[in-house]
Amino acid sequence: MHVPRTGHTATLLTDGKVLIVGGGDATAELFDPASGTFSFTGPPVTGRLDATATLLRDGRVLIAGGLGLTAGPDGFLPLLNTAEVFDPATGTFSSTGAMVKARREHTAIQLEDGRVLVAGGYVDHICFTASTELFDPTTGMFSSTGFMLSERVGHTVTLLSTGEVLTVGGSNGCAPDAADDPPWDPLFAEAYEPNSGSFQASGNMSTTRVHHAAVRLSDGKVLVLGGIPPVQNLHAQPPDPSYAELYDPREKAFSTIAGLTISHERYTATLMTSGMVLIVGGEDASNTPTAEVQLLDPRSGVLTLTGTLGTARVGHTATLLQDGSVLVTGGTDTRGLRLESS
Repeated sequence: MHVPRTGHTATLLTDGKVLIVGGGDATAELFDPASGTFSFTGPPVTGRLDATATLLRDGRVLIAGGLGLTAGPDGFLPLLNTAEVFDPATGTFSSTGAMVKARREHTAIQLEDGRVLVAGGYVDHICFTASTELFDPTTGMFSSTGFMLSERVGHTVTLLSTGEVLTVGGSNGCAPDAADDPPWDPLFAEAYEPNSGSFQASGNMSTTRVHHAAVRLSDGKVLVLGGIPPVQNLHAQPPDPSYAELYDPREKAFSTIAGLTISHERYTATLMTSGMVLIVGGEDASNTPTAEVQLLDPRSGVLTLTGTLGTARVGHTATLLQDGSVLVTGGTDTRGLRLESS
């Protein structure tokens, strides 16, 4: 890339190119798989870290929230409620309606009707939120929708075949044993129902998870991996947590996958066209970025080493391209430096 980036976004466009935004400065780039090169596009209206990027039905990309790049008087980077849309036809970004709440490390996912559900995240530099909102691409505006059953940051969202959105894991940030503490970091998953705009509890995991991975498989089940914290708001973890679990949307229940453990965390997990899951990079037990790459067969739970990255990294992105290959961009290396390599 032209700019070292971490905390950026990478979005596959309908023409097969990949849009890379933020994470280094107020620029954006396009990766062209045909030539294997990056070129500048944009620029964005606002430079951002830890924003979300969501491909819309019409081929545009919604960029929302995150952190600004210039510290305020308090010395902190400001949380952003602003959003903008990238139009690949013109290569330009334009402002759209502001979010109801400024937030970072939130999630954003497109619903079957084309709207985008934004959920959770930090709403200041300490507190997390259970609030959610919807972006309507026909009006360019955000509006509040139901509250999750728990505050969450470091959670995952997955669109199910039913049209519901499965929300799993994350930390709720409550003080230990405070009046608002139960649930602690939530064991339970919840599902967002777009027609009612409400969330319902939807099964319990064997353990709490933060900054884990969730992948919807070809059979509609959701594979949940890793993210097991050593403590749960100063409480002991449940006994015998399973590193990997499968969520069945018909049963609304999790089942454990025995014998599967991955030696690192904060990796990317990408569903390949073969049905295998590609595990790339992340951190080892000493919080050092790793170059390890593995293939996971979700049917058997078997892991296979499949080469190594040219550079160890964490905080990177992994994007499945139209030809079935995976583009890995940016992140932070073992020296703590942002990477421009891919």
